[in-house]
Amino acid sequence: MRLLAFHKVLRPAGEAASYRVIQLDETGRYAGDYPLTEERAGVEWIGGLCLLLPDGCCPQSGKCLSEVLADAGSVDAGASCGFRVWIPVGISALSDVTEPVSAYRLVGGTPRK
Repeated sequence: MRLLAFHKVLRPAGEAASYRVIQLDETGRYAGDYPLTEERAGVEWIGGLCLLLPDGCCPQSGKCLSEVLADAGSVDAGASCGFRVWIPVGISALSDVTEPVSAYRLVGGTPRK
């Protein structure tokens, strides 16, 4: 299991949660999250903002966060096997959701070396 900490997590319905640890299984799918209350061994500090999006959702470069979340809401929940974690590149946790994002990066289940 991979553990990643972020300043802010945006969920498909648009809810935001601050200072969360995201758990990813071996395939890179979302396996849960909990509040970041203290420093813990094995948690990778990523910081910034992350998006939890259904498996079938792939955000396009140039789209703002609000458009991506709207697209995610239209993905058939029954067809989704779970959620994936995406990082909007170059956007801070304090950014406006209407600001265009140059690129989105999918986070995998194994740590980068």
